Amino acid sequence: MQGIDDPGSAGMGGNRILVLDDVPENLRLIGELLSDAHAEVSFAKTGQQALRLVGRVTFQLAILDLNLPDIDGFEVADRIRAQQPDCELIFCSAYNDRVHRDRAFSEGAIDFIEKPFELGATRRRLHTHLERLALKMRLQSEKDKLDTMIASIPDAIVSVDDVGRIVMWNAAAQALFGVPAHEALGGEADRFLPGAVLALAGGGGSADAGVDGPDASAAPVPLGALHRGGQRLQLEVKQSQWMQDGRRYTTHILRDVTERMLY
Repeated sequence: MQGIDDPGSAGMGGNRILVLDDVPENLRLIGELLSDAHAEVSFAKTGQQALRLVGRVTFQLAILDLNLPDIDGFEVADRIRAQQPDCELIFCSAYNDRVHRDRAFSEGAIDFIEKPFELGATRRRLHTHLERLALKMRLQSEKDKLDTMIASIPDAIVSVDDVGRIVMWNAAAQALFGVPAHEALGGEADRFLPGAVLALAGGGGSADAGVDGPDASAAPVPLGALHRGGQRLQLEVKQSQWMQDGRRYTTHILRDVTERMLY
């Protein structure tokens, strides 16, 4: 645990937590409740101290008292979110009225803990939130690894949702079609992939050319003048499907065989 206005070591792993309360005893209690949470905890007694820490350290969670000597806890939360939109918020207050609770949750809090703290229940609630945050961090780490791997694959990768919208577009796809990701994502896949290719997996578009058979998805498919330079491309296309939240997605792995097909 770190002292007041001390951001701690930036090299430490795990969750970083900011605890803001103007009562030293409350800081001590929350510190004890978090002592075995494998988290890096920083403390502040005023809103200004908390905001100085936020300017120096990225926090995954902020536990904020509402009643402070200098800045209202809701204002502190707004300013934290402005700098660190991914930081999750827990509010604490001795004023356990519906107005404060409703405002806390309407402003995106994941919990509202009443004072005085009931130690057993508060410990369990905090640890539940920390377990979820740890899982979130692990999932983000795995996603980052996958994104890096996909970005480095030499073949173009274009994933399409069940209504034919592009949801993945790697660096090789950008090089192949001459269209940056920010321009391609969310656009219609049939701008780049003919309906026959999309229809192989039922990914949208119209099957205006007959492509069938068990190996059809790996056969060279003429794509026409789809590159910004107007050149005509031929690609080998391989497809795979996956489901997420009840929706079907199709990933197309595209290899440029234009030069090979000339011989």
